[in-house]
Amino acid sequence: MLDIDTKELKSMAPIVPYIKQFYKDKIIIESENDTVAFAKCIFHEENTASLAFYNNGTYKCFGCGEHGDIITLVQKIENVDFQTACIMIANNIGYQIKEININPDWEKYKDTLDNHCRRYWKNLQNNADALNYIVNIRKISPEMINKFRLGYTDINEYQYRNDMGNISNKLVFPILEHRKINPKCVGMAYRGLTDEKPKYINDHNQTGQNGQDKALNGVFIKGNLLYGLAQSYQSIIKNNFVFIVEGYFDVISMHQAGFTNTVGIMGTSITEEQIKAILNVTNNVFLLLDNDKAGQSAINRYVPELIKYDIRPVICILDGFKDPDEMCKYFNYNNQKIYQFIMNHMKEAVHDYIYKEIERYKDITSRERIKAFTRLYPVINSIPNPALRIAYMKELEKELF
Repeated sequence: MLDIDTKELKSMAPIVPYIKQFYKDKIIIESENDTVAFAKCIFHEENTASLAFYNNGTYKCFGCGEHGDIITLVQKIENVDFQTACIMIANNIGYQIKEININPDWEKYKDTLDNHCRRYWKNLQNNADALNYIVNIRKISPEMINKFRLGYTDINEYQYRNDMGNISNKLVFPILEHRKINPKCVGMAYRGLTDEKPKYINDHNQTGQNGQDKALNGVFIKGNLLYGLAQSYQSIIKNNFVFIVEGYFDVISMHQAGFTNTVGIMGTSITEEQIKAILNVTNNVFLLLDNDKAGQSAINRYVPELIKYDIRPVICILDGFKDPDEMCKYFNYNNQKIYQFIMNHMKEAVHDYIYKEIERYKDITSRERIKAFTRLYPVINSIPNPALRIAYMKELEKELF
């Protein structure tokens, strides 16, 4: 099965330039301006140019009525099916279409979870307390409820599911697979309407152990996934950077504020698989983490991991705010005000990480300064860029010795 993002494919193959490059022997453009180009129709005989190609990627013949986009045009010219036309276009413009290996057991499991998601969404719409919590207390818009497929479990959820316990009467945050097109749910997180402990419960990782179906091994491993990536692909590609936050509400609030290139790591550590998922779309990372000891500690863990993959992350310390969700609410989801706050508090993460460590040790004994060097040396030495690695190493030696 091919994972074809037709919207992205068409945006990368503007119809008039594509015709001029690959069909100039079949379609001769006779007139053109900024919005439309005209040629004699290739679908019927005519003496005047009535086949219009628009800069929005569509075409229409005012003589015979034929119409479509670049994909349907290639289908008709080459006499091929939709998928083959997409492959031909992709090959011509150097666009990579990924092939997805379909596991029928996994697909059946994901379809079951999708059915639960639809039921949970309906539950939320019909539960006044849950809807009040989401809309009036957490200030989440109906658009975001739909975008992230938020829901609410039944009071007697055990009647429907026997794979999870203690999830009745809870908000549901579906976690989607990393696919651009028609992503399905692979797992869920659940939260009560109060701050009861534990605050969040997650579906079990599918490892094929402890009585789990071995055929489902790997379909859901929370540490391999990024919350909101399926909803963020296009925005991350367009902006060529990603905001990384920690929590579910942090992601949703950032999207509601217009920062639709935001994903969540769903925990306090970032994994190799999550970093690889990020690198599939960008190598520019902006860490937007909680303003508490856990958030600061997370920075110390994330930065060494990210720079191993030649990522130079930027960080924003949320002075005065507990987390990105609180920040978005404070600014009433105003995109410009939030953007300005972030820009005013951003730092280059690698530099900040190294110099915080240096400051702790540089004014004490040589023996203690060696501890700082011992801690920082492997981090700096893991930087793939040799020029950057040498520059930081020289600065480290200068400051400590």
